[in-house]
Parts: sequence; C-alpha cells; structure tokens
Amino acid sequence: MYEAQSEPLPARIHWLRLDDFRNYRHLEWPVGTRVSVLWGPNGSGKTNLLEAIVFAATGRSPRTSDDDDLVRFGEPQFRIAIRYSSDSGDLTPPTSLVVAHQRGARSLLWRNEKRTSRALVLGQIPIVYFSPDDLSLVKGGPALRRDYLDGLLAQCQPVYAASLAHYRRALAQRNWLLREIRRGLRAPDALSIWDEQLARHGSELMRRRAELAAALLPLAQQAYRRLSRQGEGADLVLRYRPDCLDPLSSRVDRDEHGWAHALWEALQQHRDDDIREGVTTVGPHRDDLLLELGGHAARTSASQGQQRTCALALRLAQREMLRQYLGRMPILLLDDVFSELDSTRRAGLWAALKEGGQVFLTTTEQAPWALQTDAQWFSVRDGELQPIAS
Repeated sequence: MYEAQSEPLPARIHWLRLDDFRNYRHLEWPVGTRVSVLWGPNGSGKTNLLEAIVFAATGRSPRTSDDDDLVRFGEPQFRIAIRYSSDSGDLTPPTSLVVAHQRGARSLLWRNEKRTSRALVLGQIPIVYFSPDDLSLVKGGPALRRDYLDGLLAQCQPVYAASLAHYRRALAQRNWLLREIRRGLRAPDALSIWDEQLARHGSELMRRRAELAAALLPLAQQAYRRLSRQGEGADLVLRYRPDCLDPLSSRVDRDEHGWAHALWEALQQHRDDDIREGVTTVGPHRDDLLLELGGHAARTSASQGQQRTCALALRLAQREMLRQYLGRMPILLLDDVFSELDSTRRAGLWAALKEGGQVFLTTTEQAPWALQTDAQWFSVRDGELQPIAS
C-alpha cells in the first residue's frame, strides 16, 4: 500500500510575502536556499514565519483556532502570498498562492490569480511541522496521537478525510440520540441505524490506521536510531491500539468486514453504558497509538531527552512517509528543535537534514557547530528579517 516512488521531487517555496500577519507589517522574502535558519531572541517573530507557511499550506494555524488572532494588532486583515513548486519540475513556472483574511470573515484564496477553495489547494504544498509542543505527542493523551495518524492519512489518501468526516457526523447523531433515549424521548432500537453507520465508516478508519502504523514503525525506528546514534532505534515500538479490541491484540490484519464486525459488537456490548452516559464510549474516536522505548511506555518511563527524540522521530518518519507516498519531498519546518537536544542528537539531526528537501528552522542559538553547515542564516528581530553573512 505504501510503496516508494523513484527519485522524488522536492517541494519548494521560492518566495514569501506577509502583510499585517502577526508582528509583520510587511515582509518580502525571496527564499534562495535549501536550508534557512531563522535566528533571534524569543518573541522576535521566528515562529510567526513558520506559522504563515503552515497556514498557507493547510488553512489552519498550529497555534490558534481563531484566524482573527493572526491579524496584526490594530489592522483589519492579513495577507500571505507564496510562490512554490512541488511536482511540476524545473520547466514549469512556480505556482502562486494568495491567502487573505479579514477580521470576522472567512479566508479567501487565489491560485495563479484565480479564486479557488481550500479543498483544491490542500496538499499542494506538502509540509511537516515540528514544534516544542510536539513533546505532547509522547507525553499527552491519545487525541494528539490520533490527530497525528489522521493528519498523515489525510495527506496521503484524500478518501480518508471523507471517511473521517462521515464517521464524525454519524458519531454526533448517535450521541444526540443517546441523550434523547436517556430522557425517555426515543426507544433504544433507534440506535441500530447509527450503529451500522459507525461500524461501516469506523472500520475504514481502523483498517487504514493499522496499515499506517505498521508502515511507520521501521521509518520511526530508523529516524530514532539516526538521531540518538546509539543503536537505540530498534527499542522504539509503535503499536496501533483500536479501542474496540484488547490492547494487546495483534489482530490488525482484518479485512474491512472484520473491522466492522468488531466495532459493531463493541457498540452492542456498551449500549447500556452509552445510554447511561449519553455519549458513545467505544470506537475509533478513542483509539491510541502506543509508543514504547525499551519495552516500557515512553509516556511515563522515558527521559525528557528520549521523549523529545521520539517526537522528532515521528515527524521525520512522517516526512519520509509523505516522500514515499506523494513522490516528492515535503518541506520541513522545525521550530526551536535544538533547545533540548544534546550534541549527539543535534549532529544526528543535521545529518538527516543533509539528505535533501527544503528546511526552515528557528533557533535562539548561534553556535559554531551550526555555522559550519551549508545553511543560510537570517536574523529575525521585531518583525524584520536580515541575512547573516557567512
């Protein structure tokens, strides 16, 4: 299912312009290098630059759910303009993308100067974004790891996003009906139709998540091994845990009907509990991706450094999976990635970055070991970007 493409073409941002975005009144940046390092103190606007790229590529900010928060203080709107290339090769001119957002309104998009929708441009700029908050992928609850799986699957397989939307709608309807039954306004038999809907759409989610977890495992192990440089990669284990199955079950090779039957059975077994609680207590919306290091749960047993390395390995595995599946290298955005990595892991990360693909990273350090790389460094202060002479 996940087969590597030959000689993947890298996605590339050639030019970026910001108007009244966060702390940037106006920025025009012709991006001429493969690796761009944004250096400056905290609060200078480094992360805001990465956020602008993420927003243009995905339509969502990784830091806020309210797009009005992205508008510069005292201004009515922001505008992001990008010129990029992905899979068109060197002979085709870059594509232009403009995103404009006015306070209190929906964002508008133009692709090559023609109005378009987010659905039509989603995935055109494949990106992988790592932030300090990614430590929660390891330390936090299951919802974050489900989002990791679902986000990666949606980029690789657009049909998955539709299945996820169908499941969520069916789940909302079943939860509403459960509350009606609890109030004595509907009969429990009315749940049958929604049980069938959840089983049908949920089985598709579980099957694809299981396949993805199995494909990610060797990629994450390789990334962890390269970062740690201590042969620890084989100790990292990823295991998909469907909520409707026993946590130690290895039955992840079911066909679609097997997954559907397992979920349908679980819904019947928990029907009384669901009615009492007024919510659906079992299903893919409660699944998890178990992470282990050395046979122990990484969430509770790993050190802070190991947990951060594990989170970074997940992002590097995501990048490699997208490269294989889409046939082009995603753009890698690394926010403050070096702050809690020791010298060994920093060296391992730099080695991984040399393999190709465009990279943007932020740092508060200007250490000699970093200046020896082939990256272009930029100073960021108060919404201003200036190249640093090498």
